[in-house]
Amino acid sequence: MSIIDALGFRAYTAPAKRFTSVLVTSGGTFTIGSFGPGSTAGLRFASNEGSANRDDYVRRALPSNQATLFLEFGFKPSKIPSATNEYKIAVFGDSGTHQVRLHLDSLGRLKVVRGDATVLATTSATLSAGVRYWIGWQVTFHNSAGVTKIQINGVEQLNSTGLDTTNTANAYANEYWFGSGNPGPTQNLDNQTQDYDNVLVSTDAFKGEVVVLEDLPTGTGDADDGVATGAADTRQALDDSNPDDDSTYTALENNGDKFLLTFANLPAGVEVLACGTLTYAKKSSSGTAKFKQNLKIGSTEYLSSVEVAPSNGSYDYFVDLQETSPDTSSAFTESEVNGMQVGAERSA
Repeated sequence: MSIIDALGFRAYTAPAKRFTSVLVTSGGTFTIGSFGPGSTAGLRFASNEGSANRDDYVRRALPSNQATLFLEFGFKPSKIPSATNEYKIAVFGDSGTHQVRLHLDSLGRLKVVRGDATVLATTSATLSAGVRYWIGWQVTFHNSAGVTKIQINGVEQLNSTGLDTTNTANAYANEYWFGSGNPGPTQNLDNQTQDYDNVLVSTDAFKGEVVVLEDLPTGTGDADDGVATGAADTRQALDDSNPDDDSTYTALENNGDKFLLTFANLPAGVEVLACGTLTYAKKSSSGTAKFKQNLKIGSTEYLSSVEVAPSNGSYDYFVDLQETSPDTSSAFTESEVNGMQVGAERSA
């Protein structure tokens, strides 16, 4: 599995729940709304000026440490920074510490920075205010043989090697951040917005521009062993665009318990890059509780090789994306996904 995270901003509307943490100072805001291309879904960071010491971000933890990461996303800045400013637009981090940052400078160039201030490389290509771009950013983490690459709208604009891309003692990252903040001691933020859409995180290659479709269930499939609270059945407990935690949920109480759900058809004519689940889960007490993604294709159920162990008492999102169909060992087809039932099974 080379795609390890994806954000479409379509099914879930609360940044504080979709990201591991959110920090806003001096009046900045993060909002999920119609900020993507053609008024599709996206994430907007709105700055309200502030001081050079401010730092506004949303941070998403990845499932494991990664020596190489590819981050791709739609991006539209409302302004290009003034001469004394730079906007921090993305970060790869190591457990809360910046490893490498991606800045937009006052000439509209993309700049790769180690830690908070050491410039590693800068594109000659520039961005313009009010224009959406598809940004691809790769970093391989190493203290002397690091690599960073940038693509803009699918065209390579930067390929720099032999770098020190580690700001901590570790040659990896385990989280990514969006937002802005203080890239240098003289920076003051403008009143501006940064729009993000269709985020993809991979470990092996740039995938190119994608649309990340996130859908809520529309019906119950062939199994529902879930014990629903606050709703008539599992489907109704799980179809919230803003998850309400313990108000409505379903519980898989015994090993082997499972549920399967149905979803709306894909838009006609799409090419499927990957398919899987975005599950919001916790365990309710101490002890062992694990689950696996369950895809039912035709009459056969396929359990994922990824076993998820939610934390005790704290909800989080778990992403499990597969790039090949377990039924055919080839790419998913539109008709296959349309007929598929998707759910989870308790495994321990």
